[in-house]
Amino acid sequence: MSNIIQQKNFRVQERLVDSDKVVFVFTGMLTKIWQYKPFIKRLNKAGYSVIIYDYPSRIVHDANINEWYQLIESLMKDVQNRIINLKEMNAKHFYAYGYSMGTIIAQKLTQITTEITHVILNLPYGDLAKNIWTSPRTRRARKSLKKQGITMEQLRQKVTDLDPIVNAKGLRDKKVLLHQSRRDRILYYPITKETKLAFEKAKVDMFYDENKFLGHLSGGAKNMLSVKKIRTFYDS
Repeated sequence: MSNIIQQKNFRVQERLVDSDKVVFVFTGMLTKIWQYKPFIKRLNKAGYSVIIYDYPSRIVHDANINEWYQLIESLMKDVQNRIINLKEMNAKHFYAYGYSMGTIIAQKLTQITTEITHVILNLPYGDLAKNIWTSPRTRRARKSLKKQGITMEQLRQKVTDLDPIVNAKGLRDKKVLLHQSRRDRILYYPITKETKLAFEKAKVDMFYDENKFLGHLSGGAKNMLSVKKIRTFYDS
């Protein structure tokens, strides 16, 4: 594995192989790059170069919305610059992969990046503000938002540009693999299922995969290890 590079508000690692296919991976909340080592190895073995990002837990817990947007902007710029460099190295096919919180970034990146044609959203958010307000994983962020005097409705207005449902139409000219789990106890299924409905309404070219038995962590891990399904999708 190549060294992890520390940037101002994120970390990034490249694992390049002799291939013209590149996957940009965005990790879930409070998870670190090293935890994705088996996933990266499988993607490499399947013929994909991988560039993976993680982010300090402080950014999530402090719930500074301006800092959230600064993080997104920094990530988008980093990816765009890497795509330019990778093209010079004869890379031709670019894909995105997001897990949990990382799906927000993966969806945003795919919407604004012409080169990225396929995105996998592994257990995405639904109504972003409602998920933040109800998930056990975002308790500290929720507490911080309340201290700032921000209500759930105010948060919804502030994060409109990142909400997967509001921005479903932005994926119309892309291909999407959407994973969801009925027993998700971190991003509750009654909320996240609205993302699937929004994609259908927007007529997104979507492949849908729903697990009826596993939760957020186990279901997400299973999806990441299903490299045959990932390869079939990216090569479609």
